[in-house]
Amino acid sequence: MSSIELDHIIYATIPYKGYGVRAWSSKDKLENFRQAFQEWYAPFEQNTIRPGYEARVLIKTSIDEIYLARIFTKEKMDEKGRTSIVSHIVEIPIELLRQGLPLEVVDSEMTRYTMSSIGIGEVPKIRIVWEKQSEDPDIRYLKEHVDETTARKILEGFSKPKPRIVIIYKRDYWERIRMVYAITKLLIEANIKIFSIFSDTPPDHIIRIFHAPTIVTNIMPRIRPSEDWTVINIKTGEKGAEHTDIDSVLRKIYREHQ
Repeated sequence: MSSIELDHIIYATIPYKGYGVRAWSSKDKLENFRQAFQEWYAPFEQNTIRPGYEARVLIKTSIDEIYLARIFTKEKMDEKGRTSIVSHIVEIPIELLRQGLPLEVVDSEMTRYTMSSIGIGEVPKIRIVWEKQSEDPDIRYLKEHVDETTARKILEGFSKPKPRIVIIYKRDYWERIRMVYAITKLLIEANIKIFSIFSDTPPDHIIRIFHAPTIVTNIMPRIRPSEDWTVINIKTGEKGAEHTDIDSVLRKIYREHQ
């Protein structure tokens, strides 16, 4: 078993003040988080983030760290007991991910951390405990759902001077989150230095401020042709199963009945 304590912040409503950085584990790290997210800690339209909905954003701005934001809603967060959008952001050393730390495990610990009340001011670091597996679950998900040709197209999209990638993945937001983690591991393996990945489509003005935006979505967003987006469609399992059945029928007719 391995364990690590990670710095994090929580952006949400602060009683009598409105939205801001409500909690943090280290004041010295606040500027790092601010620069990574350009102060857009929850970079989605407010009407997108509704009760029961979740989104993820991963921002890599250096060779050493990556930032994971879990964005959701939580009740009774201000002086009137109103629901707040919450962005819980953790700073993860890249080396830990290379060593096999699953982003799924980090996600689970983040969820557990905010299940009860969310503090104000300085809070303890978030502790991650994991057991190294024979195969990284994020990489396994990639191999199960993205063929090698499609993975190559994703990486080729980052060879452009200004990479902008849309990945159509027609699954629910939980599966899109898993795909975001899988693609993150792919980009880390490929030594992509700077990127940002979203599990849903941010507003256009927000997309412009992040470098190498990669959007994993179930519907094609409105994009400007002049911006030269790379659009990739990841086929879901149903199509593959249908193709396999056809092969089986044709093999039986043309080869077995000779």
